[in-house]
Amino acid sequence: MTPPNPLPLPSGDPHEGFLRNPGTGAPVPIGDMRSEFERLSRQVPRDPEAERAFIESKIEIIRSDPNLSATEKDRAIEELRIGTP
Repeated sequence: MTPPNPLPLPSGDPHEGFLRNPGTGAPVPIGDMRSEFERLSRQVPRDPEAERAFIESKIEIIRSDPNLSATEKDRAIEELRIGTP
C-alpha cells in the first residue's frame, strides 16, 4: 500500500491544529484513503452475524439515551434496521 499524498495545510484554517503533530508542530501528511478502504473492504467476506451485533449495540445506545424522545428513538432505530441483513 502506498502512503497517502500529503494535502497542503490551508492558511488561516481554524482547524489547522488538527493537521499538525501536537508534540512537534510539524505538518502531518494526510490524504483521502476512501477508495483504498473501499477496495480493501470488498476483499474481506462479510459477516452478517457481526453486522447484526453491531446494529443491535447501536440500538441499545439509542434506547438508553436520556436526551431522545420516544419518537426520536423509534425513528433512529427504524433507520438502523432498514439496512440490516
